Amino acid sequence: MSTCGYVCPKCEGKGFLENFSNCDWCGTTPIIKDNMITIYHNNRCGKSRDALAILTEKNVEFKVVDYLKNPPTTKELESILRKLNMAPIDLIRKGEAVYKENFKDKTLTNAEWIQIIVDNPILIERPIIINGNKAVIGRPTEKVLEIL
Repeated sequence: MSTCGYVCPKCEGKGFLENFSNCDWCGTTPIIKDNMITIYHNNRCGKSRDALAILTEKNVEFKVVDYLKNPPTTKELESILRKLNMAPIDLIRKGEAVYKENFKDKTLTNAEWIQIIVDNPILIERPIIINGNKAVIGRPTEKVLEIL
């Protein structure tokens, strides 16, 4: 299993890539481009798997980031939020236990919310699909089509 946290887009997350080498499941050597569509993915999430299926079906090149194993940095999260045109609090999954137990009803700055998200990536609403300078949250799943 990869320590870098990237999952293979060809086999829809069954395999892992060690620093973008061959997938340990299907053997594919991915081609990763800077301008490639990126999906921040959690394989345990049905909506995230559905978004991955749409990208695969549309035959577009994309990179999959397992954000629980490879969480975004503060700088990356700030960039994602700009592309989503969203405040940090709006990216948080408010049904998660960590939110309910520690952060519900708190009034914090955007910087504080960003740090909380970086420290607790389970709070990130998913899936996030990025194409260039635009991004969407794939809920409902059809929103993925808006970014293609």
